[in-house]
Amino acid sequence: MDDTGKDQARQPNGKFMPPVETRFNGSRPNKRNVNGRPRNFDKLRKLVQAIGIEPMLDRQGRPLLVDGKTITRVQAIMRQWASDPKHQRDFIEYGWGRVPMPVDVTSGGETIKLIVEYTDKPKTNELETDT
Repeated sequence: MDDTGKDQARQPNGKFMPPVETRFNGSRPNKRNVNGRPRNFDKLRKLVQAIGIEPMLDRQGRPLLVDGKTITRVQAIMRQWASDPKHQRDFIEYGWGRVPMPVDVTSGGETIKLIVEYTDKPKTNELETDT
């Protein structure tokens, strides 16, 4: 028995375990993490999409209007990206696809010469067959 009068089980390493009634039990509903971190990427994607389609609100809590229409969070982010030089490339890539990257296949503008050498050259008499 411990100081509180409750029996505690001893682990193999010599430490005491908490009383059975206070140990974590995953089946108790108040211990579940219902709206916590998503457990996989599909759930995360659905969460981001759900948040993204919410209407954007101004500081007073009113819907943010552009051209007389309420805009969503995603639309507000894209409008911000369009005017931010750090995000303009991402904005273009999301809208029209990846920006082509030039690849230099030459050596400083000069053509590369590829030489292939075989170390195991067959002997000529091995290739000859008697017919």
